[in-house]
Amino acid sequence: MKNFLIMIVYLFNTSCSDSQQNHVYTPDEYKNNVHLPKDKYYKDSLSIINDLTTRLKKQDEIFYAYKAPVVDTTKSQILIDTILFDSTANKAIILTVVNFLDLNYYRKEINGKQGIANPRILFDGHAFFAQRRKNKWEYKIYYIHVGKYEKKAECLQRLREIYFHELKSLQEADYNRYNIDDKRIWQEPIWNQF
Repeated sequence: MKNFLIMIVYLFNTSCSDSQQNHVYTPDEYKNNVHLPKDKYYKDSLSIINDLTTRLKKQDEIFYAYKAPVVDTTKSQILIDTILFDSTANKAIILTVVNFLDLNYYRKEINGKQGIANPRILFDGHAFFAQRRKNKWEYKIYYIHVGKYEKKAECLQRLREIYFHELKSLQEADYNRYNIDDKRIWQEPIWNQF
């Protein structure tokens, strides 16, 4: 009986740790703790959301996935979840959610036949790396995103998990060495692309 209880405890601990096996937490000494004054943060937030919304409506190259006729961008919205700034406030990492009307969304197959078109609002999560040049922001969309969630909360949760806890574990040459809340990310090679 004792062995059985030990095995249950072991299986419970293993199953709980497996769900977070790819999570890498930023050490406290490297946490990005930059806080802007509220008025500056508000002004930058408005500027960023207006820029990104305009680019989405125009189907700018950073929003290549939202081209008509598959997506109706006239009703799309960009919601900013997180903005992290470097110490100069001239670099930012922005986590966003785009809600959009997917015109090609189909119901599941029924009796082996494709269902009829059922346009739906879906949510995609993106990260943008932004750099201020002469009071204008320039943007690079980061290549890891989450897509086609039916619930905004689930989309945001997954986006946060990736960028705050899993990015470092996906290490590739010169990319993903740090999670976005790590102040060392501001020295990464991606910033040379601006």
